[in-house]
Amino acid sequence: MDKELGEAPRFSQPLQKRILQHVQHKKRRSRQYPIITIGAVVLTLLWLFVIGPWGQVETTKHAMIVELAEQAEIKQFTMVQNWDEESFKAGRAGWIIGQQAYKEESERKLLKQIFQQATVTLRDNNFIAYAKSDIWVEFDNEQVIKLKMYLKDTELVFTDQQTNISYKVKNENIASAYKNLVQKSEFTINSSELITFLIIFIFIGWLVAKLLRRKFNIPKEPKYVNEGHQRSVYILKFLNVIFIFLFSINGWLLYTAATSAFLAVVIISSIMIEYYYGREEKRHYVSIISSIVMLLAFFIFFMYIF
Repeated sequence: MDKELGEAPRFSQPLQKRILQHVQHKKRRSRQYPIITIGAVVLTLLWLFVIGPWGQVETTKHAMIVELAEQAEIKQFTMVQNWDEESFKAGRAGWIIGQQAYKEESERKLLKQIFQQATVTLRDNNFIAYAKSDIWVEFDNEQVIKLKMYLKDTELVFTDQQTNISYKVKNENIASAYKNLVQKSEFTINSSELITFLIIFIFIGWLVAKLLRRKFNIPKEPKYVNEGHQRSVYILKFLNVIFIFLFSINGWLLYTAATSAFLAVVIISSIMIEYYYGREEKRHYVSIISSIVMLLAFFIFFMYIF
């Protein structure tokens, strides 16, 4: 700059050094955001595939169910109603949304009685039309089985999904007890509850954003700081739609790990964009605090419906 002005140096050597360091730091910082985003996505995928629900049924051996019930104790099991014959929706407790976990002794004892009284039978397709549940069972020897259970009057028929062997139990008392267990596992939410939650959710989001803008004097307009900000937001929205579509058609939204990871990536990406383009106006305050409030609202809602 001194040379361009053609004048004697106005910037001291220490000041020139600080300016140069500041410019270099800003260049490095501009590359940090995409690197952090890519790193978050990679770590999320590794987390899902290593400790997530896709690794929930690996076993080194698989005995006949009747033999297994005699040799090992049931540690826990989960149940979810599923009318789709081609899919299996139950899994380890805490990994699947909409399922009921069972660990009580009376519940484990009932399932063990079903196994002990089961006899191998030919697959009867007539049972497919009757009420059925997906049951994921973990034994104390770390063996896991997946069952499709059908109830018809006083008969229980279930199929081991890993061996494709069908079993039948005909016992009125056991059938009645199992029916009560199924009713306990039903996941129900009516439309009025859902609409009420959505209205409250939207109102809370609007109110929090309004209060934060007033508190920190954050301008509402213009909506985007510059074209780069607008382009980044549009790209993020487009990717969100694509991922929601992929998660829906593959049924991944049932997995709490997948849903949590998706929400985490979306929230972190949004906060990073708002911070990068609008940190001088404190725009990221709205993203951060709104995300925290929304997550709390979701948590309260799921606690209510379960």
